[in-house]
Amino acid sequence: MSSTEPFPDGLFRIPVPNVIFSKMGGLSDSALRSLLALIHLSFRFDPVKSKWVHSGGRFTRSDVEAASGLSGQGTRNGLLELESLGWAEVDRSGRSHCYQLTLGVPDSRFTYVPTALLDKLPRFGSKAKLRVVLAVLRSTWGWTHW
Repeated sequence: MSSTEPFPDGLFRIPVPNVIFSKMGGLSDSALRSLLALIHLSFRFDPVKSKWVHSGGRFTRSDVEAASGLSGQGTRNGLLELESLGWAEVDRSGRSHCYQLTLGVPDSRFTYVPTALLDKLPRFGSKAKLRVVLAVLRSTWGWTHW
């Protein structure tokens, strides 16, 4: 029997490294949202290669703020925490600091997360809701055990 359940047709999903799920309990809400926003901004599906790739893009704090739904201070706090963990690099040479995700696109040990969920990060009201949804995705959908 298969150890995964099929995703609904047409559901686009992005691979999120499992290390994020295992470290989720120790991350602040701002770091988790900033990290998911950076993943969403950085990972792209390349139809020619038929796989996910890291764009290598650098993003302003405003880009991450818009994608995460955090306040300016929340985004700064989250990105600083990610930098301290080595999950993001910052280029402070320009007027606006630019951030780059240092995590690569996983080819193993990942959990697919619907991109629609990442699109709705700004609308998650509480940190508990987001963490519960992510925990359920990690534990069930796509990773069931028989």
